[in-house]
Formats: sequence, C-alpha cells, structure tokens
Amino acid sequence: MTSAINAREEPGAGIQPRRTDRISIKLPVQVSGSDTDGKSFTERTHTLLVSRHGARILLQSVLAPGQELILHCTATGKQAQIRVVGQVESSEEGFHYGVEILDSEVDLWELVFPPLSEGDKAAARLLLECAGCYARELTYLNEFELEVFQGNGVLSRICKRCSNMTLWKQCTAGSILDLAPPPVPSPSPAPVRSRNERTEGRVSIKAEACIRHPQEGEEIVKTLNVSRSGFCFKSSRAYAPGIVVEAALPYTREVGNVFTAARIEYAEPFPTEATIIYGASYVRNSRNLRAKPDHEQTTQ
Repeated sequence: MTSAINAREEPGAGIQPRRTDRISIKLPVQVSGSDTDGKSFTERTHTLLVSRHGARILLQSVLAPGQELILHCTATGKQAQIRVVGQVESSEEGFHYGVEILDSEVDLWELVFPPLSEGDKAAARLLLECAGCYARELTYLNEFELEVFQGNGVLSRICKRCSNMTLWKQCTAGSILDLAPPPVPSPSPAPVRSRNERTEGRVSIKAEACIRHPQEGEEIVKTLNVSRSGFCFKSSRAYAPGIVVEAALPYTREVGNVFTAARIEYAEPFPTEATIIYGASYVRNSRNLRAKPDHEQTTQ
C-alpha cells in the first residue's frame, strides 16, 4: 500500500474548476512556429488533453511561456493560433505543454462542450458520438443513464443536428479519424427499476473509474455504487479524506475519457479484502474552489 496523502493538504490544491471539462484523448495535430532559439519548426504530434479553450500537447521543441504558434488539427482540418501557457512536465517522449486557443470562435476539435453548470446533476461523463450524423458531444449522464449505458454500450438521446432521437456510442480517437464509422448496435431494453429504487438516487454499478492525483499518480479502480453527487470505490491505496483528485467515470482504455474534480469524503476498511472503501463527491464548479480560466489550468 502506498503512503497516505497528507491529510492537511488544502482541499482542491493543484486541481481547480475550469470553464469546461477536459477530455483525455490523443488527437493528431501539427504545430508550427519558432523555438526559444528562434529556429523555425513544424512537428506532427498529438494532444494529451483537450478542452473547449485549450489543450495539453506533446512536443520535442523547447518553448517558453507566451510564445504564439499555429496548431492544425488534422482530425478536423481546422487550425488556430495558440499561446504557450507553460511546460507541464517532460517524459521520454518529449515535453508536455499547456496551450490556450487564442480565437474562442474556432471550434478546433469539433466537439461539443456543455457548460460545467449542466453537470451539477451528473453521475458520469462520456464523450459520445451520434450514429446518424457522427456529431460528438461531451455528455453528462445521471445514474440511471449510466446503468443503461453500462448494460448496452449505447444510449438513445435527442441529436440536435439530426433533429431526432438517435443512438449514441462512446467516441474514440480512431472514430474521429474514420470517414465512415461502423454502425451502432441496437440497444437492449433498459433495466426495469422499482419506484423505491428510482427515488433512492444511488445505484449499485460496478464500473471502471480512473483516479488521478499529482503525488499518487493514476489508478484504475472499480466503483461499488454511483449517484449524481459522487461514487464509492475500492482501492488498495491510501487517500486521505479531504483531498481532491481527478476522476473519470466511466473509464475505458484508448478512448476519450472525461476527468472532473472529486473530493475524498471518507475511507473505511473493506470487510473481506485488504482494500479500502472510499466515498467521493463531485466538486461542483461553484463550491469551495476558486475558478480559473482554462489557459491557467492546462499546466496542472
């Protein structure tokens, strides 16, 4: 078991609310500009995270905060002028930079990002794609919609572009590049729930989630139940109550996962295993944390 995170850590330290949620997805991009030595460069690379107003990208070039570059998203054919906010970290692959899109009117990723306020009643967040027109939207699900999606792999919902009820599946980076995505299978009937269960607000769902923390790193866990206010999960790591992590629920490898802030509320030993049960509540945009513009967040 890893060591416990400092319980005196300020709630929300290092993780602040943003104007939109961020999607962890690798989109192919081409970046052009000049490095810190004034040498011109053009690199074909990919994003690590995207939001409506910025991104985290991987580059080999050495850059400084404030530099302006041109980013061309080859997945959508669109380009925009960007500003380097700063270096997030470095790895064997290169440097991770947080960048801000300077023209807010450019829909660089062709992804719909709803306002964070619409997610106040969300139990889960997914990047979904319409089977009819292939529109892609960051979608907030309540606990019952999550249960249907976990059982069927698709959801029926209104598509504004199609002006009709259509089927939606989880969107992958590969499907963004595909000109003709494969057809979506027909969904099974939704599970029948009693009146009492529907008013309970907490649904027993065993789904994969990803927990991230600046010191503890990344961990894939299993949920025990979910609600619109948060979720319970099992872990062998020690998280101190009060700390804020980033969570993607549900989490699927190699697809666009949506991370949002969640606070660890309590921890108790699991009865039959050497693990701990944690209760986590979503940190709403208006509660307890000071909001920052997205371009100030990408370096975190």
